[in-house]
Amino acid sequence: MYLLCVIFMFLATFIMLALVLVFVSTSTKNRYSNIIQLYLISLVMLSIFATAYTVRMTYYTFPLKVDYAIYLAVSNLKIRLDILRRLYNVSFGLFFFSTAYGFVVILNKPRHHLIWLSLPILIFIFLNDPKFLINFELKQHTYLGFHAYNILANVFNCLSMCILVLYTLLPYFYIYAYYNKTKYLINKQYIVIYGVCITLLNIFFYSIFVFGTFKNVMFYNLNTANLQINYDGNVNYIITPFIIIAFMLLIFSILIYFKPFSLFQFEGRKNKNILKNTQMYSENLAMSLHAYKNIFWTTQQQFELIKTAINTNNISHAIEYTDAGAELMKAQIKSTQSAMEQLTIQKSTIKNTDIVQCAKNAISNVAANDIKFEVTLPENEILIFGNEQELTEVFKNLIINAIESVKTKEIDTPTIKIAIGVSNKLCIFEITDNGCGITKDNFKKVFLPFFTTKNRARNYGIGLSYVQSIVELYRGKINIASQIGEFTTFQLSFPIVSKKKGDKR
Repeated sequence: MYLLCVIFMFLATFIMLALVLVFVSTSTKNRYSNIIQLYLISLVMLSIFATAYTVRMTYYTFPLKVDYAIYLAVSNLKIRLDILRRLYNVSFGLFFFSTAYGFVVILNKPRHHLIWLSLPILIFIFLNDPKFLINFELKQHTYLGFHAYNILANVFNCLSMCILVLYTLLPYFYIYAYYNKTKYLINKQYIVIYGVCITLLNIFFYSIFVFGTFKNVMFYNLNTANLQINYDGNVNYIITPFIIIAFMLLIFSILIYFKPFSLFQFEGRKNKNILKNTQMYSENLAMSLHAYKNIFWTTQQQFELIKTAINTNNISHAIEYTDAGAELMKAQIKSTQSAMEQLTIQKSTIKNTDIVQCAKNAISNVAANDIKFEVTLPENEILIFGNEQELTEVFKNLIINAIESVKTKEIDTPTIKIAIGVSNKLCIFEITDNGCGITKDNFKKVFLPFFTTKNRARNYGIGLSYVQSIVELYRGKINIASQIGEFTTFQLSFPIVSKKKGDKR
């Protein structure tokens, strides 16, 4: 092995360490990111100690003087093999503990479950401790025969391997259980992305440490003197640093691109960002009203021209004006659509607002005696950061949409269910109707300005566009589930804010 490979290994490990430190310092503090942070820290520790272990036990080729100089510098760092092995075992233990912590936190298990799940980890560390292995080997000369010693040694290795497999498979059990348990779409979305990250981390773990480059320093390949039993000289140390960096970049790319846990970033940044985004309301409102005025004025002018052409029996001109009017209307709507997508929402009084009261206000403002409402609201207030009038209008729009949906479908008992719940420090407003449903192709289109599947004589497709703008302004998220002819569910998720001392709201 050329020492240049070792330099690449250490370089890749320190790049990995830098990426992890950036993630830890910038990521949000929540159950998902905390678990991923533990996994990443344990993988960094494994890479560092596995590389150090490999350096101590490998014979090197020195084609250049600089290689020999580097070797002498590394040799001066005198660390005993038994200490390296203990640190390596502790790194495995931290990787397994990440799984145990994930099980307890994701499934909301009592904390004492973490103690029970940590016992196999302690057994793994004990069985592979250098001092225990030396004492165990000495026993073969006094109490155990050679064959009995080999059998027990194989049993210990099998037990260690079973613990390793158990803690890499356990995440899929609690991910599956949580996915089926939660009724909130945003939680399902988060746990799927979390599962993808865990899968990539496990692939990295097995391909590098268990069956890959560092398999020579796995517990089953080391003897009681902390030396390799079966050395595989075909390991390619040149490729490994690039594999390490590629895996880390892939995982971080997923976290950056999808921003799966961005809702949790609300605390600490909310006031400054949201208030800044609401300072342009007057200009935005004037812009939107001007855009609407342009559409109405264009329509009026074209109708006047068509009316004049019909009165003079000039049918060809009437048809020409109609076609031209249609094209102008399309252009105006497209222009207004584009303008509205750039708008921020109104400058208004923004403070800690009780979302439960907003829902009650919205329900009381909508009259629909022929529809059955099933309302489940908590008795206590739930505070989010926003404006009460705007949030009330958001819920009112969704209720009106649900009413029109159930009226479109002829059913004996049109029903709308409204509920507010709390999950993972998020408040979730949920409204479900048993109306006509929405096709999956229209899930994103329903939020576009002027898009509507309803009667154009009374609906202009503005309501859901407004809903989306308000929800996103207050760092919320909208999820939709629907089945044609069966139901439609809208779930709005908002970060909960803590009530500060002295705050009357």
